[in-house]
Amino acid sequence: MAKLNVLLVCGSGASSGFMAANMRKAAKEMGLDYQIKVRSESEFEYMLMRLMC
Repeated sequence: MAKLNVLLVCGSGASSGFMAANMRKAAKEMGLDYQIKVRSESEFEYMLMRLMC
């Protein structure tokens, strides 16, 4: 199976860190090649603006 990139975005990036940890654990247990990153809403907006310029 191909690698899957997942980006979790929330208001501050804090609570989604716990979700990402659980998702990484589950993906590993299932033998899935997932790269899971967590960003706050403001970081996401910055990343998006850099991509669009």
